[in-house]
Amino acid sequence: MNMKVSLETGKVEFLGAYSSLNPRLSRIEFGGTVSVFSFVFETENSLSDNWEFITSLIGAYYQSEFENEENEFERWNIYILFLVKEPISTQLKYKIENDKFSCRKIVQDKIADYSDNIIYQLIEEHIISKDLNNCTFENQEASNRNSSYVNNSEIYKLIEGSNLKTFSKGADKNGLENLYQQIIKEVKNEIQKSRDTSF
Repeated sequence: MNMKVSLETGKVEFLGAYSSLNPRLSRIEFGGTVSVFSFVFETENSLSDNWEFITSLIGAYYQSEFENEENEFERWNIYILFLVKEPISTQLKYKIENDKFSCRKIVQDKIADYSDNIIYQLIEEHIISKDLNNCTFENQEASNRNSSYVNNSEIYKLIEGSNLKTFSKGADKNGLENLYQQIIKEVKNEIQKSRDTSF
């Protein structure tokens, strides 16, 4: 997969109020543009006080530029790297990285040296996932087609043995009901077995 990463170190006008956080915009090209903003914070408190407003600005002034259908990929592939020099709490990291508003967020603490190399490393690790470059998806798909899935669960065997076409309009309602009752019975049996063996 041929990818091009370009770091734009010029000013991002709408982030002028945060120039002390050294904002940068990086772009990765593969099948569309992935935008990666990065900011450097001295302290956890500074991150805690500013990350939501920064996210809102990026949503309002940058993400909103990709409103037409041709830019769907770019619109939903925006990342923010929040880099912090000191260690931060797990709670704050979790809160930020699991926030669903606007774009994806990655928090990296204990950043001793801020350079283009650090940004490249983090992009590679968290976004590009360099391990994916070692996979050949065509070969993987072929091996998946050639292998047959084996599952020893009783419920799987019931479904597999039913031969019902549940997605067709003429699905056998009686057969479906019968299968459903068998599955319920099997689940109850499994629960009872686990209770019996746990004592």
